[in-house]
Amino acid sequence: MNTLNQLNPVPEVIANWPANTSLKQSSPTPDAPPEAGVSKTNSVSVSSLAQQLSEAAQRSAEREANLTSQELAQKGQALLKVFTSDSYYDNKKVHDAQVPDAEDPAHLARARQATAFLNAPNKPNPFKGLSQEQLALIAYDESSTFTVNERRAAWIESNAQDQVQRRILCKKMEDEYNRTGKVANTLLDVYKHYQSLPSIERAVQIPAAYEDQLLARINAGASFQTRQELWFLNAELGWNLSLPELDS
Repeated sequence: MNTLNQLNPVPEVIANWPANTSLKQSSPTPDAPPEAGVSKTNSVSVSSLAQQLSEAAQRSAEREANLTSQELAQKGQALLKVFTSDSYYDNKKVHDAQVPDAEDPAHLARARQATAFLNAPNKPNPFKGLSQEQLALIAYDESSTFTVNERRAAWIESNAQDQVQRRILCKKMEDEYNRTGKVANTLLDVYKHYQSLPSIERAVQIPAAYEDQLLARINAGASFQTRQELWFLNAELGWNLSLPELDS
């Protein structure tokens, strides 16, 4: 069965291109040892989250082993609706009152912090700085480990990181076109960006048909105008960016 546990192979014409500098910044790992001066409470919190992420990773791997890319995309979209649909807002009081099914003080505090963040964006997001992989494990987890508000807070942080990467890529695309009249190198970075996403996030963000289109544009040399490529990313891949190039 074709699953997303095996990434689509990079075509030879792409694999032979010079590697580009990674666009991602390193993220702190939840099981890193506490620095000097960090309280024991923080250390317990880190250990608690590390254990929960490890268990969530096992559940995620078991789920993805039995799903095709299309089925995984459908599963991901259904899980997102839990905290992005009208139903979430209709039941907001219920979600705000939800507490983890656990006695761990650190997890209880993190759940309260997630709810506080969702109700007052100036409050800190308890998942800020986690990697895309870690955030996806929380947002798309189907167990009762994480509250709905924790999952939504993790998804918001993941989306914020993704938007930063997309803007970096769009700026690189504009610069490349101004230098060379083409954007193939940056489209390769776009392709690598999608390949680097957690499997379920990738399945949700880029249907296989659009990934094929992206590869076709790279193989063709992508000599289209920057405006056309940005339109493709916005209209076909749902980047939802507001850029002057698209309004001209």
